[in-house]
Amino acid sequence: NFVGPLQTKMWTLPSLRFVYLSNNTLTGSLPTDEFFSDASATPSRYLEDIWLDSNSFVGPIDGWIFQLPNIKQLIAERNQFSSLPDIELCCNGSIPDTFQTLDLSQNIINGLLPAALFQGISIKYIYLDNNQFNGELPTLSYLPGSSVIYDVWLQNNQLSGRIPDNFASDWGNLVELSLENNRLTGEMFSGCNATKGQPAAWPSLAVLSADCNTD
Repeated sequence: NFVGPLQTKMWTLPSLRFVYLSNNTLTGSLPTDEFFSDASATPSRYLEDIWLDSNSFVGPIDGWIFQLPNIKQLIAERNQFSSLPDIELCCNGSIPDTFQTLDLSQNIINGLLPAALFQGISIKYIYLDNNQFNGELPTLSYLPGSSVIYDVWLQNNQLSGRIPDNFASDWGNLVELSLENNRLTGEMFSGCNATKGQPAAWPSLAVLSADCNTD
């Protein structure tokens, strides 16, 4: 059982590809964008998988992780992370094309949901449940047929307002959508595929959970 903070310079190891540190008692925070603003300190461009789940990390998850050119998985549930970066500002409004899995369940992350997280061309699994996200679900824009999303878990947050007409409308591979225990209102997916004159086509949808949404 490893304890204590990580050495910040670990992230700069030039050939580092996989970081698997799950189920320990690691503490402290991840490096900030400020740390990497020095040209002599850059994160490994080869990083693909970062698994930090079931530890005691705190603080923000900064933009450098969402700029790693080869990142595929960020698994960091069951910590005390508190915020995400403004992807519009730090990452030119998008996440890397390689990004497939984002799991930040069971943290204390607050703020608005970044639309860019749902618009990556390779993103399949988005688990942001059991946090403190607030505000409305994002209005999305993407090329028709471009989404490969399978699972989206947003339950047990503080999301509010109506579901935007195009939210989930092009998720043709969707298997699970969980929205329960928020403050969402209005009609469910009333505008899905409105331009095609037909309901959203979710042939693989197995779980749709939206119970316990109250003002």
